[in-house]
Amino acid sequence: MNNETDQHPAPVEPENPKQEPQTVWELLPLIWDVRMLWVFLLGFCSGYPWAVWSSCQVVWLKDLDVAKSTIGLFSLLGTGYAINWLWAPVVDHVRIPVLNRIGHWKSWLLLCLLIMCITTYGVSFFVVFEPEADPVPILTMFAFFLLVIAWTSATLDIATAAYRINIIKPNESRLIGLAASMEVAGWWVGFGVPAGFALFWVDQLGWNVTYAGLAALFLLLALIVIFGIGEPARAARPPISRFMDLLDRTHFGALREFFKRNGLTLAAFILLFVFSFKLGEAFLGRMSLVFYKDIGFTSQQIGILSKWVGTAITVGGSIVAGLFIVRFKILPTLIVAGIGMAATNLMFAWIAMNATAHGMPSETLYLWTTILDGISGAIATMAFVSFITHYTSRVHSATQYAALSSLGTFGRTSLAAFSGFLVEGLGNNWPLFFVLTALMVIPALMFLWPLHRSMKKQTANSEYLRRY
Repeated sequence: MNNETDQHPAPVEPENPKQEPQTVWELLPLIWDVRMLWVFLLGFCSGYPWAVWSSCQVVWLKDLDVAKSTIGLFSLLGTGYAINWLWAPVVDHVRIPVLNRIGHWKSWLLLCLLIMCITTYGVSFFVVFEPEADPVPILTMFAFFLLVIAWTSATLDIATAAYRINIIKPNESRLIGLAASMEVAGWWVGFGVPAGFALFWVDQLGWNVTYAGLAALFLLLALIVIFGIGEPARAARPPISRFMDLLDRTHFGALREFFKRNGLTLAAFILLFVFSFKLGEAFLGRMSLVFYKDIGFTSQQIGILSKWVGTAITVGGSIVAGLFIVRFKILPTLIVAGIGMAATNLMFAWIAMNATAHGMPSETLYLWTTILDGISGAIATMAFVSFITHYTSRVHSATQYAALSSLGTFGRTSLAAFSGFLVEGLGNNWPLFFVLTALMVIPALMFLWPLHRSMKKQTANSEYLRRY
């Protein structure tokens, strides 16, 4: 039987702790480890599809005057992110014929990028139609292509996370948080920068040319994956000699190992926290672009402030937060991040009330909200990814990380589909909507206390406790 618990990266402390970097400035050179750059690039690959199937989609639908409730329902296209753990063992253990020659993880990355390249190019044919034409067939085909992109992107996320977990050696626990921050930073660059360019130029180029350009970037990323990154070593997979060995390569083995390693109580609190932490952010995020357009901001303003400025702040915040989390504890960071997310949601309410009072939106308030949202989002995402990574086995890296990550994104991809109905049910009362999203973080913060107590009880004699 596999000895998975010995291969879990979190509890391993360096053999010579005195030789470890002691200050943030000493940790800074670790960013230039080539593996961190590879992780950053794959984070970009992971975030970029969201710019294609989510951000651009929302603005296009809003330009067509589609109802908010319908726009919200389009997020159901991303349900694959919430259930990608179902096929994660396939990514973990199945080799792709021919492509596997470039490496197991690289072959899965390449396959996903090529599928999304072809599908995005297909989208470019369905985003322009005559005003008198029936929009239902066009919207149906548009939704189908976006569904393929979203679900393929969910598979890409599995391979990306497994790559990041396996590229870090078991005795390099100090790099776990930094690698997570580099992936988060790359994700935000991939999500924000291309979407910013797309929204900035769409009025001049049109949606069909814009989506064709987005497809070309997928092809470029595929070439970079082939020639620009290395392949991490994989944990040993013993031959299957009995039925239990087969089960160990499925969800059963991953689930059994997770609960055995953490215990029932700790595992339950982990799952509850992961589910609830970003629920408020999910509801806000789905409606934020609709909100900006609703109160009078242009696509160019959204592209510059939300995508470019917001991305720059988030990327910088992610890297700095990653350096600090190497030195400080994860649970306090999550508490600070949760409070920060709630406060930022209240800033959106301020924007809405100010626009109502003055008859026009304030670009200054928009800028400051973007800055605060970028900082709090960076800290929250980086700490959240580090938290999940610490509870992921190397043997079941793709399966366990996908399951935990899917649980965390369930609100963003599924429950948030009803955010448009909530806005309409509140009579388009945007301030009240944002206040409610701010309150959604409270349950998650309440779970952190029993989670800390459970961890403290089980790891009282472990050096691992220092990281929490």
